[in-house]
Amino acid sequence: MVLHREWSPQGYARAKSLFERGYYDHSHFFRVVPHFLVQFGISYTTDVELKRLAQSTIPDDPKREDLMPFREGMISFAGSGPNSRTSQLFIAYEGAGGLGNSPWETPFGEVVDGMENVRKLYSYGDMPPWGKGPEQGPIRNQGSSYVEEVSSQKSIDDVSRIYVVGPGWLALIDVWRGSFCSAGGEEDVVFLFLFRQGK
Repeated sequence: MVLHREWSPQGYARAKSLFERGYYDHSHFFRVVPHFLVQFGISYTTDVELKRLAQSTIPDDPKREDLMPFREGMISFAGSGPNSRTSQLFIAYEGAGGLGNSPWETPFGEVVDGMENVRKLYSYGDMPPWGKGPEQGPIRNQGSSYVEEVSSQKSIDDVSRIYVVGPGWLALIDVWRGSFCSAGGEEDVVFLFLFRQGK
């Protein structure tokens, strides 16, 4: 995935910082809703300073009308009201035309290769009562033990690791095919997003 500072400066800076510090590593996707989005961003980190950063809010970025409506593969912060963005992210699926209507939904990056793998994530939908996904409260309060218990009953996919590839060049890896290619890109900061599918 590639992050674009000019799309959403505040969102870009927060996401880049959390990615670089490993905040999302080994966390789980807790919403996978077909034709809408896949959401993640509740970490199991024990780093108190990192938790404090992730829980602090950032102001909304100005809307870029040229980026609306959301295209499949766009990455944005989720939120619950104006200036509420913290650490939760989503990747848009095709058909998610309603995304971008809320002031906090401003894309800061995009999946540039491997979106077919994101589509393969187990589609348990939203949390109860709207779907069969894990609930956010227990993930936050009980951590990985809750998710492990839930995973014994249903498939839950996780974020294995997010690697910083570096500014100034673009690396694309398809984890499943094992292929690799690279190309130029002066303004982009690139991350390899590796995830593991559940049972």
